[in-house]
Amino acid sequence: MAPATVPCALKTVSKAPSTAPLDPPSIPPQAVPSSLQIALAVAVLKSKPDDVSIRDFILGLRQHLRRGKQPVLNAVQHQHLDGAGYWRDQFERAERVRLELQAKVSHLERGKDDLERLLADARSSGPATTSSKRKRDAAKPSSTSKPVKRPKVSDDSTVLGEATNDPFSEDYDVLSHVGEVGTTLANSLYSVHKLYKQSWQSSADSQALCFNLVQTARSLGSVIFSLCKRQDSAMTSSMPAGKQNQTVESVLLAKEQLDLGSTIRASARVFTSLLVGLARLSEHRQTQLAGIVVYECVKMFRTILDGITESALATAKLNTQVAGAASSSAATGKSRAKAIKYVQDTTSRAIAQFLNAVISYLDVGDILHKQLFEGFMFVLLERIGKRLYVCTFDRERSATIEGDISPPENLGSASAGPGKELEQSALRLEIPNLIAMLEKAISHAPHHMHDHSEAVSKPAKGGSQSSKPNLGPRRPTIGAKVALNRHAKERLQQTLINCMFGGDDKDDFLDCLRMPPRLAALPSHPKVEEKDVAEWFKQEVWRLVGWDILGREVEW
Repeated sequence: MAPATVPCALKTVSKAPSTAPLDPPSIPPQAVPSSLQIALAVAVLKSKPDDVSIRDFILGLRQHLRRGKQPVLNAVQHQHLDGAGYWRDQFERAERVRLELQAKVSHLERGKDDLERLLADARSSGPATTSSKRKRDAAKPSSTSKPVKRPKVSDDSTVLGEATNDPFSEDYDVLSHVGEVGTTLANSLYSVHKLYKQSWQSSADSQALCFNLVQTARSLGSVIFSLCKRQDSAMTSSMPAGKQNQTVESVLLAKEQLDLGSTIRASARVFTSLLVGLARLSEHRQTQLAGIVVYECVKMFRTILDGITESALATAKLNTQVAGAASSSAATGKSRAKAIKYVQDTTSRAIAQFLNAVISYLDVGDILHKQLFEGFMFVLLERIGKRLYVCTFDRERSATIEGDISPPENLGSASAGPGKELEQSALRLEIPNLIAMLEKAISHAPHHMHDHSEAVSKPAKGGSQSSKPNLGPRRPTIGAKVALNRHAKERLQQTLINCMFGGDDKDDFLDCLRMPPRLAALPSHPKVEEKDVAEWFKQEVWRLVGWDILGREVEW
């Protein structure tokens, strides 16, 4: 049997006449691979994964080539393979594949539960139909009476009944409509509830719960941020020129507003599940794991505040377009002079209501909730300090002192151009929501920031109080207004000053807020003139927080 491949040089030699021998064709030395190169090629082929082609595997290796000097010849440079970078890339790739497979498993398990729920509903409606049919048959005259056998009760009724008792089944569907981040949140929430139903046997269960809680917290912030983006795009598309298109877009905008409310309610229940997970970790003395979840919740809260900023900026852009269209119409004389109807930033208001309710539902008797409140206050004061600096100095704070002394290049400068007015309009839309949240936080600060011994949760006579977390509204001092003590007030003032003018960069607040199951009504914004919004913002911040620390000669 002839070999599959024969070198071309050998074929040429075999066809040549024996009487006239020819010299073999000269092969350049560069075309002949060395033994080291052949060994490298064999090693690459043996180490290649089965699901990756040779070309893709070699291209992946080339991304990790780094320049370096050969150990023997220092004058000659060569390329070497960065092994640490390669295996780090392989780990990240395997981690992405694992997360994708885990998401598929959660999706299939949710589908299985949905089918079991439908089957349980069908079986529950079956006996009622059968009993009514038997009553009709009993009313008819019959010559013979035969005993009627009762249907056997299925042993799976208990299992199917558990599937129908899932209170978060509707939330899964609502979150899945948000997009890919919503599907990720629904899968993570399903995994969390699945772990709640299991009995913990080892620390691996605690780590699994912590992982799913972290994924849930990250996805929750991404869901609300993407929801702000969707609302802004819906408002932008609802301003067409034609009346017929305007009617269609108005219907779509109304649907987006309805989705906003349902998604926020589902997100509130998601955060309630996070609180239950924190209580479980606290019961099993997993302090480190609980701290990880708390820190991720702080990052989630900061992401939600970024969503409010983006929504205010998008609304300001839309109002700028509306004002420009109205001015152009008035200049051409096509329409009568009418008052400009600006777009209201309902998305930021709804998200502020979402965050404002968090403060009202924090438990003053839980040490973890105290950490949550302090982390919440830090993130809120950090955002307010940046906005207060802009309102006071008409510019954003620079990273260095030299940058603060030099003329500004962004907000508040003459070179800012059209972006200056746009950012100022967005600022006027954002700061009323920040003041509403700050006022709510200051009213609850005395219950969380006082250094009293009774602030720590005390065990009840029948057992530990932390074993049964109360997720309802916290009303620790009904009818009594507790004043903020001097130490707590100085902490708030010091935090605001550090966030406004800069200070120690150490992140001492690694905790987060909590989300209640239901939302409270947000107080209406006070009526102020647009040109006086910045001045009103400064007065409200100093009225709520105070500046007593500035009047004393202390180092701050």
